[in-house]
Amino acid sequence: MWTTNLANGITVQLSTELLAPGAQVGVANNGERLLFDCITATRGTELCVTDATPLGTRVLHEFVPGALPADLRGIRTIGDGWLVVADGEVDGAPVGTSLWTVQGDTVRMVYNPRPGPSTSSEALTYGELIVAPEVAFVLANDGTSGHEWHRWSHGELSDDWIVIHR
Repeated sequence: MWTTNLANGITVQLSTELLAPGAQVGVANNGERLLFDCITATRGTELCVTDATPLGTRVLHEFVPGALPADLRGIRTIGDGWLVVADGEVDGAPVGTSLWTVQGDTVRMVYNPRPGPSTSSEALTYGELIVAPEVAFVLANDGTSGHEWHRWSHGELSDDWIVIHR
């Protein structure tokens, strides 16, 4: 992974460890840093970040610890942070495909449409993560109604999902 300063033409290698940046879900820019998926030899596919410096280019979070790849499905910028849809683990337990927030270096699961042991909501099997000024939308399977629109308010006054059924 490399960066080039267009003003002076200097190119710097940011990382020899991070491979295929953005190959699975692309890149999201919050104006200060880029968030993207990447592959490493020891961690598989994980969530990575760069501030365009070698010290600031690294794996930010291992959704699936070890060499197994994480299933990242979507990344979108929201304010100075990001929303991520990915399979992952919380306290060592798999949580399936869920919505996560990234604020600074903190990654936190905020909603799992299909809670339970080893279940997956199959979020973003259809469509994409849509972010509006007050809410985010994602198609996910809650285990009873099939794939339905889920809406999460990312505003400061609420931190919950509303499932919209027809």
